[in-house]
Amino acid sequence: MAAAISDAQIPRIEVAVLDRGEDLAALGADWADLLGRTRAFSAALTPEYAEAGWSVAAAMPGTRLAVVTVRRAGRLECVWPLFVGREGGLTIARHLGFGGCEEYAGPLVADGADAAVIAAALAAAKRQADILRIYNLPHEGAAARAIAADGGFRRTSFVLSPVVSLVGVPDWDAWAAKASKKLRAELRHDRKHLAAKGALEFKAMRGSSDGPRCIDWIFDQKRAWIADRGIRNSWMLEGEGTAFFTRLASRSARDDGRPHEVEAYALTLDDQIVAACICFHSGDRLEFYTTAYDPAFSNWSPGGLMIQDCVVMAISDGVDFDFRITQQSYKQRWIDRSDRYDSFMIACSPRGAAKIAAETVAAAIHAQRVRWAPRVKALLGRK
Repeated sequence: MAAAISDAQIPRIEVAVLDRGEDLAALGADWADLLGRTRAFSAALTPEYAEAGWSVAAAMPGTRLAVVTVRRAGRLECVWPLFVGREGGLTIARHLGFGGCEEYAGPLVADGADAAVIAAALAAAKRQADILRIYNLPHEGAAARAIAADGGFRRTSFVLSPVVSLVGVPDWDAWAAKASKKLRAELRHDRKHLAAKGALEFKAMRGSSDGPRCIDWIFDQKRAWIADRGIRNSWMLEGEGTAFFTRLASRSARDDGRPHEVEAYALTLDDQIVAACICFHSGDRLEFYTTAYDPAFSNWSPGGLMIQDCVVMAISDGVDFDFRITQQSYKQRWIDRSDRYDSFMIACSPRGAAKIAAETVAAAIHAQRVRWAPRVKALLGRK
């Protein structure tokens, strides 16, 4: 009979909150080791992403670093990259990125880590601010389950991300054989006719020249699109996003040929960008983070051709292709499943609870207005 394991034999959990930039840099090797023990993770949970995030967040007034680490017997079992800022007199802890709040975020936890590790990380994170914002956690993941079970006052929501299942697919032709005949014909037609106009190339946009050029192009196209639709609030309108992705895209290629965790790609015609995207090379998927195309070339669907090139890249990498958290109609032609991601806004103080309660009431009122406005207008129109 196996001997029982006493509490004293279980290595103690050690929790720390890093608040200095040099501490973040020093964590790199342990963080890389943790990633090696985690099958499914987003590139938004890598040390390079966090360092770029702090380079942007540190310049914002009133912000501080708050990276939670949990160790057992000295080995890193969890890292939760957070920073704390102020909004309306409250402190808000959120993912250490550029502030767009659209990443697959939350704690990075080693595969097989026990619930005590996640609970310790959550307890430390909740001590950092009035409100803890956690967004887009994989619904089936251990972190989402632990946070959902934690209780306390919070708002919750979820999104469904459209995904192309590609693991095990040998090549493009094998996948295309299962796609609609119309999609295959359109891609062949558009690629043939666009290539007839010049040298058509899909390539990574890296380094001090191509990287910033591509990022600037994407943001310029996005801002024009936003302006045309009268949208006033978007992270695309803030300078932090441009600075963040420019920093990452400006890196040179790796010596071993592997892609960086965040890469900019472009479809070019005689070196003119006609479509471009920012992709995250994550543990089990290629994330299609943001994309843009030149409307002048819309007759040949350069955005669709770029998706095809990204799907080919994902097949080569042996991962799925993830369109991420929006549900535009063009994505439905490609996907074969949707993955659920959960978000939480957790009250960590009485002031935080009051804020979340007010937002919950406002959201409920807005939902009722949306529901009943057409009916009220219809009734008034009959009189």
